[in-house]
Amino acid sequence: MNFTKLGAFLILAVTLNFNANAGLIQSDYLTSGDNLAVLDTSSNLQWLDLSVSTSWSFSNWNTFIQPANNWRLATNTEVVNLFSSAFPTYSALYGLTGWVDTNDANLIQNFIDYRTLFGTTLWNNNGVDTYGLYKNANGVNRMMGVSRWMNTYRIFSNNFNLSPTELKNGLYIVRNANSSTVPEPSTFALFALSLVGIASRKLTKRKQ
Repeated sequence: MNFTKLGAFLILAVTLNFNANAGLIQSDYLTSGDNLAVLDTSSNLQWLDLSVSTSWSFSNWNTFIQPANNWRLATNTEVVNLFSSAFPTYSALYGLTGWVDTNDANLIQNFIDYRTLFGTTLWNNNGVDTYGLYKNANGVNRMMGVSRWMNTYRIFSNNFNLSPTELKNGLYIVRNANSSTVPEPSTFALFALSLVGIASRKLTKRKQ
């Protein structure tokens, strides 16, 4: 077996593994494994699942949230950055467009990932929407999210400028992640790294 090729392959596998887990990944809110939060590893922010905050309002959200854990309403800038992380090619394709029905394969996958991570909200009562509300820099209610409406993949960007009702929509609620929130490297990644080391040692012995 060519250990140089094996080492290169395993290094690539590790890289792909870490890339697959970079950016937005599932995390927990109340109990281990509940998958009711989302960790943004690029900003070290943890976001509450939108399905949890459905129908909460800006005035009463803090009566529902788990107390004493530093959750807060997300800022406009944080929501803008979240959208950029979730839909990295949107602006290049659509500029400042507030919403689109996309047929771009990458954005469709982003759409699917976003709904998986943030859950669905109740605006249309049939599980097609993942809508989150926030306040823009002027303190006006805004909405960002996705909807599988009429077999389309509809994405609402942070430039969507209507002021939606709080009824049946989620709120973007966030906190700074702590060390216990950040997941450890996966078992596969550690295993692959160990194989790289073994392959490297065997290759060195063969050359001696």
